[in-house]
Amino acid sequence: MGVGKCMKKPAAAGAFKKPAAAVPSTGAWRKIYKTTPKKDPRAYLCGTKAPGEKPKLIVEVTERMSKQYILIIEKIKEALENDNISKEEALQMRKKLCEQFP
Repeated sequence: MGVGKCMKKPAAAGAFKKPAAAVPSTGAWRKIYKTTPKKDPRAYLCGTKAPGEKPKLIVEVTERMSKQYILIIEKIKEALENDNISKEEALQMRKKLCEQFP
């Protein structure tokens, strides 16, 4: 038996993939899904930017944040569809709307 025959070679420096959040995504939202679960009083939006991509969470609004969480999620969805805002802008919009509609 030779020494080192079973050892794996170390991975190259750029061999690891970047996490999905680290890759900047550009372009318009293709599909936006609104979900309102029955058990937990909350609503959230998921969306995709590329065809065939798995939907990712954009923003979530719970009843604890605001009693009018459905109204807030509708306003954010309209902005995502019409103004093509980013996820960061949607989170800022959620904060502002939760203060406006307690």
